Amino acid sequence: MSPVAEAVASEPELARACTLSLLLDDPDVRRLRDQIAHEWYRRVAGALGGDGNPDRTTVLVLAWTGMLVAAGSGHIRYSDIPSLLEVAARALVGEPA
Repeated sequence: MSPVAEAVASEPELARACTLSLLLDDPDVRRLRDQIAHEWYRRVAGALGGDGNPDRTTVLVLAWTGMLVAAGSGHIRYSDIPSLLEVAARALVGEPA
């Protein structure tokens, strides 16, 4: 499990804070959120092995963001995110689950 996914699964308070930051429109929060989004994008791109496909990276980052919102609103558990993210990644790159 990736360090980020592990943090979400093991530290629900941190995950809730991340979820709330996705929804706030405060200039300070926006600046931090943009830095975090850049880091997520960098990590996902690296995990995809540098195939040079920015669309795949974008889709996985959006899936991650959507999962955080779904967990924050109670539709899924934060602990479900790592396995769901793996399913999304495998579907995107064409690997069987």
